[in-house]
Amino acid sequence: MRVYCGISFHGFGHLAQAAPVIHELTQRIRIDSLTLQCCAPPGELQRWFSYPHHHENIETDVGIPMFDALTANEEATYQQYQIQLQERPQRIKRLENLLRKHNPDLVLSNNSPLLSRAAANLAIPCFHFCSLNWADIFWGYCQGKPNANEIYQSLCSDFNAADGFFRLPPYMPMPGLTNLIDVGPVCRTGQTRDLIRELRLEKPHHLVLISMGGMPYPIDFSNWPRFKNTTFLYGGVYSHELPPNFLHSRELNIPHLDLMFNCDLVITKPGYGTFVEAACSGTPILYLPRKDWPEEPWLIQWQQDKTYCQEISAEQLRTGNLQEEVSQGCGQRRAPIVKPTGATDIVDHLLATLKPTQ
Repeated sequence: MRVYCGISFHGFGHLAQAAPVIHELTQRIRIDSLTLQCCAPPGELQRWFSYPHHHENIETDVGIPMFDALTANEEATYQQYQIQLQERPQRIKRLENLLRKHNPDLVLSNNSPLLSRAAANLAIPCFHFCSLNWADIFWGYCQGKPNANEIYQSLCSDFNAADGFFRLPPYMPMPGLTNLIDVGPVCRTGQTRDLIRELRLEKPHHLVLISMGGMPYPIDFSNWPRFKNTTFLYGGVYSHELPPNFLHSRELNIPHLDLMFNCDLVITKPGYGTFVEAACSGTPILYLPRKDWPEEPWLIQWQQDKTYCQEISAEQLRTGNLQEEVSQGCGQRRAPIVKPTGATDIVDHLLATLKPTQ
């Protein structure tokens, strides 16, 4: 089977959803060629996908322009979707040419509405899989603006051109989509490790992972107090030397998933990848809210149903005034009750529907 998969690069969450699905597919059926369309750097893509693939380094969708990891640029979002609507026929034609070039038997999308329209125009089976869709994210920011309804209806129409949209929990409402297929959560999970021993720390000791996702969100830790018997693992960019009770996680030679699976607590923002990885690991969460992100209420409610999940403020993150929250959160690790069955569910459905040669 020849597979073409378009992946949004709006942070790491879409890669975190796509990687397990592609891996499951490669384990279940012979893949003659795999093409990944994504504007992630080649090295970043290779970190998520080990299976041999051709990389089309082309943006799949407009996404949502951001000021930083927490703040959307509403005006730029509106302008970009206006431009996309105006250029829609030409953009679809370019995607049709890409599909003709690779001649796939199956198109997967996370999460490009124009890609599913191009695939439908060429009669190629196409399925979306995601926890959100850009139509309803756009509507959350831009409803009430001139021709916003026309843009929304066009996006929904293009999403509905796919043979199905696998909806990954925790998901936002998708009232404009008519081809929804509910499946389980999708994520990768880590392995059990004794990180305290590996990092040569004295017991009792707590490990707190600080992970703000794939978009920059600088944090100045110079104001933070020293936490007793606690080491923070930070993977973001830091221009100064980290304080003594901090380690840069990228220098540890320990996979991020293993850190997530074995740490006592994670400090993060609401986002699919980190939230679901934490739920499937039983890892407690302290989160900095994004406030106006349309998907956020459903992410938080689902997370609080599955594991310990408490809000913190930007001021607390700036000053490090988190001693009570960290101390309480580190005692809340529990056996995970969430199983990441979504990749298997999706591939089961694809194989039953397409009936490809094994």
